[in-house]
Amino acid sequence: MQKDILEKAGEIIKKDQGIFLEALTNQEKTTLIHALRPKYKLYQLLTSIDIPKSSYCYHKKQLALPNKYNYVRVQIIDIFKVGKCLYAYRWIHASLKNIEIILSKKSATYNAGKNLVAKSIKMRKYSSYDGEISPVVPNILK
Repeated sequence: MQKDILEKAGEIIKKDQGIFLEALTNQEKTTLIHALRPKYKLYQLLTSIDIPKSSYCYHKKQLALPNKYNYVRVQIIDIFKVGKCLYAYRWIHASLKNIEIILSKKSATYNAGKNLVAKSIKMRKYSSYDGEISPVVPNILK
């Protein structure tokens, strides 16, 4: 049973440092128990992973709930595309405020996610060269 727990933990959680069951969060422990539930009884899993049943039930319920920011993510992606992927969280937050979606800057940044990275404009070396100076062209319209 302990071997199965560690193998499933490695598959589900995918931590680089290795799996240490005591260091896992209750949410990670809940996903692990949920994956092993068809094979073992709940009581056995709870005692071997060392999580209270109340914590397990709470996190199971939380995982079943939909994300409360799903409607905002769609709006944020649209705003980001309208801005031609040039504007970051401040502009996104101001645009959300304009369409009367009240959200903190921190939540706007978090919900923008890692996929929405603003393009940086490449800095060019300053050059005062304007081209060759040519003589004045005569006015042929007169």
